[in-house]
Amino acid sequence: MPSYRGRERESALNALAGGVPVHPSSPRTTPGPLQRATAAHEAWLRTSAEGELCLYLSECFGSATPLAEQLGGLQIIAAVVNSAADDDDISGPSVLITNLANCLRVPLSSTEPSVLAAATLAFGRLARVGAAAEPVVAELRRALGRLSAGSKLDSATLVVREVALAAPSLLYVHVAAIFGSIWPAFRDARAAVRQSAAEALDAVLQIVAERPSAARGGWYAAARGEALTALRSGSAEAVHGGLLAAAALLSGGTPYDGKAPLRAASGACVERERAEGRGECR
Repeated sequence: MPSYRGRERESALNALAGGVPVHPSSPRTTPGPLQRATAAHEAWLRTSAEGELCLYLSECFGSATPLAEQLGGLQIIAAVVNSAADDDDISGPSVLITNLANCLRVPLSSTEPSVLAAATLAFGRLARVGAAAEPVVAELRRALGRLSAGSKLDSATLVVREVALAAPSLLYVHVAAIFGSIWPAFRDARAAVRQSAAEALDAVLQIVAERPSAARGGWYAAARGEALTALRSGSAEAVHGGLLAAAALLSGGTPYDGKAPLRAASGACVERERAEGRGECR
């Protein structure tokens, strides 16, 4: 029998389809011809309602769409995803979940900070739904492609962070690609991008720390090398990114033996910046 949340969701979808009520058949009786026809009609109504909803959402994120409407569409996606996450009936691939993930592709690459933030929140909720594994991995791969190309680094680092926090098992197989491509984000001119890169790195390092691997030492060494190079550079943005990367590597949850050089380089950087009266390293 559908859960209470599942019945709520069916009622909402029926309202979108025209207000026809749904009365789930009792599992205690063998359905007759009328019950089978009714069930088929109800399934059609749900499919139709979900299609109408996804069509509306797909039109919310055009270049000429007002900001308020874009944010409203993202709130709808987050609400439907929350309902789906509580629905016991959704255990495998879902057309609705896949369509919602497709709707998020445009706002996840938005240059409007408020839209990107709301889309990231909705995507993080989506990543926690088991039925969303395939579209979540597809979005993660797109993010890794953007990292490699140095394009839309704000979106890419946020997607990596959300997948790492919500679905670590999905992210783990992509750890090597992340360590090979995330570093340009630490040198980005935008402080927000450097911060989101650090949050993504911290979440990835926690996953690595919990899964012993022969490759782990190499990943740590590569990250240390990138952080030290940044700390010794003359660019304020790179130094700030290096400090953020070093902080992630020096966190208590990282079983890493090469922390002494990072501490020394970080301390020297901070002292140098203080002596010169600049605030980038603070």
